[in-house]
Amino acid sequence: WILPYLKSTINHGLVLLKPSSLQLLAYTNMDWGINYDDRTSTSTFLIIFGRNPISQISIKKRIIAISLIEVEYQVVAITTTKIIWLTNLLTELHVPMHEPPRLCVIM
Repeated sequence: WILPYLKSTINHGLVLLKPSSLQLLAYTNMDWGINYDDRTSTSTFLIIFGRNPISQISIKKRIIAISLIEVEYQVVAITTTKIIWLTNLLTELHVPMHEPPRLCVIM
């Protein structure tokens, strides 16, 4: 199944645009117990460098959170870890950062 799909999409790709400013911008979103089957939460984050999305993850939590604050804390901690890792990677690659990274929490 995978090989025919890859063969049929050989000309598809991602377009990366030259950024006007080199800044990491992260958006996080979470829901608390919205899954009615097992009352678990889902956390999502998207990291953009310049104008290009470079990382996106959606995580379904296995553990039921006690409160909305706990879910928010978890997703902000995970996203902050990714931002720190990407900042260190860009520093090692000698990519200048014009502004510090920003984290936006969407509720």
